[in-house]
Amino acid sequence: MRNKPFFRVFLFGAALLAAFLISLPRVQAEDSSPVKHNAEFTDVGDGTVTDNKKQLMWQKDDDGKEREWNVSISYCQRLKLAGHSDWRLPTKPETALLWYNAASKDEIRETYFPCMKKASYWSSTAFTESVNTQGFNPTAYSFDFNEGHANQEQQTVSNLVRCVRLGK
Repeated sequence: MRNKPFFRVFLFGAALLAAFLISLPRVQAEDSSPVKHNAEFTDVGDGTVTDNKKQLMWQKDDDGKEREWNVSISYCQRLKLAGHSDWRLPTKPETALLWYNAASKDEIRETYFPCMKKASYWSSTAFTESVNTQGFNPTAYSFDFNEGHANQEQQTVSNLVRCVRLGK
């Protein structure tokens, strides 16, 4: 693996973040119905899910189409959903948080993102130091929603897309 030191640092950082998140106290709501069980997310009912802690609104269902990175950015910029047109491709940290706070927890995933695939989704974070023997080789980060880790991939690879926007 060409980026072994980077990968090790990333894994160490991810492990620290996971340990921190696990150590946070959990608050149990009195009403234990599935939609209200985790106050961190709200299914707005208009094709979006709001992360109440991070103030992010997520596209509830991806459209199932895999796209190259540049096309994924354009797709989110052109998306009109729930009366909003300011959608964007999420950053690498936002994508990782979606994994740790929702996708890695079956109950939350099934309640708020039931159509989320166990596959790779693009982030907007480009990796600019990718050089190979042919010269510059643009790459970006995707996040594997099956294994729970970021990948550095050529921007010409096709992955799924889940758009995000700021606000409620």
